[in-house]
Amino acid sequence: MMRAGERQVAETLEGIRADHRHRYEFAARILPSGSRMLDFAAGIGYGSKIMADCGHLIRSYDIDAEALAYGREHYPHSGEYLQANGNAPGELGDYDAAVCFETIEHLQDPRPLLKALRVSAPTLIASVPNEDVMPYEYEPGKVYEFHYRHYTKHEFKSLLQECGWCVTEWYGQEGPESDVERNNHGLTLIAVATRDVIPDRAAESGKHVAILGLGPSLD
Repeated sequence: MMRAGERQVAETLEGIRADHRHRYEFAARILPSGSRMLDFAAGIGYGSKIMADCGHLIRSYDIDAEALAYGREHYPHSGEYLQANGNAPGELGDYDAAVCFETIEHLQDPRPLLKALRVSAPTLIASVPNEDVMPYEYEPGKVYEFHYRHYTKHEFKSLLQECGWCVTEWYGQEGPESDVERNNHGLTLIAVATRDVIPDRAAESGKHVAILGLGPSLD
C-alpha cells in the first residue's frame, strides 16, 4: 500500500520532491515556535520530521501501518506515529494547529476529517490540487488515480466553511519544484484557516418570532 503510486518514499529528505518539502517548511515557518501540531495523513513522516526539527511538537497520523513503521525508522521525531482513518478519524487530541497536505482529494467525503480537525485545533493549514490548473479529468474519460476530485478555490473555501473553518490566507505553488507563495494560483492551493462558529441549525429552527401591533396612532 505504501508504494501504490501516491506516496513520496525516500530514506532522506533529499529524495522527497521539492514542493512536498516546501509545504511543511512553510507550515513550520508561519506557526509560533513550539506549537503542538497534528500532521494528518503524514505518510512516512518526512514532513513531521521537518516541523519537529524546527522546534514544533508533532503527532503524526496515517492509515497505513507500513508507512508509519517506515517513518519511525527513517524520520524519527520526539512525537508519536499513530494509525487513524481519514474517513472515520475519531478523537485526535488537542493541538495548536493541524496540517493536512495531499489528503482531502483522496477522501470521497472529507467532511468528517475536516470537522474532527476543527475539534482538535484552532488553526488548519491544508492543500488540494487546483482544478483550474490541474483538472481531475485531465483527458476525456481519464482521471487521476487514487483521487476522488480536485477543487477550485471557491469549492475549497466552501468545503472548509461547511466544516466550520474560516479561510484567512491563500497560498499556492506553481509546480512540482515550487516554493509556497501568497495568492499563487498554480497546481496546488493552500489555505490557512481558523476555527469558525458553526451555527446551531437545530436551535435556530426552534426559535419563534413574535410581531406586536400597537394599533394606529391617536395623534
